Amino acid sequence: MPSPQASSVPAALTAIDPARTALVVVDMQYFDAARDAGEGQTARELGVERYFDDYFGQIDAITPRIARLLDAFRRKKAEVAHLRVAEVTKDSRDVGLKQLVRGLIVPIDSKEAEFLPGLEPAPDEIVINKSASGVFPATNFDRLLRNIGIRTLVFTGTSTSGCIQSAVYDALDLGYEVILVADACADATSESQAAAVASFDGTGVHVTTTAALLDAAGSWPVVDVAARSGLERVKPY
Repeated sequence: MPSPQASSVPAALTAIDPARTALVVVDMQYFDAARDAGEGQTARELGVERYFDDYFGQIDAITPRIARLLDAFRRKKAEVAHLRVAEVTKDSRDVGLKQLVRGLIVPIDSKEAEFLPGLEPAPDEIVINKSASGVFPATNFDRLLRNIGIRTLVFTGTSTSGCIQSAVYDALDLGYEVILVADACADATSESQAAAVASFDGTGVHVTTTAALLDAAGSWPVVDVAARSGLERVKPY
């Protein structure tokens, strides 16, 4: 199968309109992406943390790459959306059955719901709380994106074969152009990460790398923030 580097699609990157594109950071939070909280802490308490070494090694590698992508999108005033596993209530009474039976309870004000240091949302960036694997069926994410005029989604985060894959396929079905930044995503093992990335071959997903996307972003124009502002767009009415 082609490597992420070989399967980069320069044309898809150079054709990006930053005003209609959003960087989507998936589940980079303490619940599932930190050694000392959530699933990492549970693994340590059960004495099986060695089985997570590969995964957290990937998390360590992708975190600075996602930070660089966040910086690039913010400098261009492009849209950024942060997804996380979290109920919207403090007592998790809105938890979904799939999450409930697996014991995946993440109250909105818990440590597990917090984003990793350096990947926190900037003021006024979109944050979507989901008590489900897939973001589109369980939230109003699609409506928000369409209201803003977003047509291209750039996915990063964890895990590639889980929440990312679910969101990617739903996005394709909904008609979005989808870009996966393969070396800014993680999965349970390096082998499952490679298999998950390879599974997108031939699906219409453009698989690329952090370096390629950053290179393309250098030539993007800065988005006219006022042009997309509801406060400005409402004035003629």
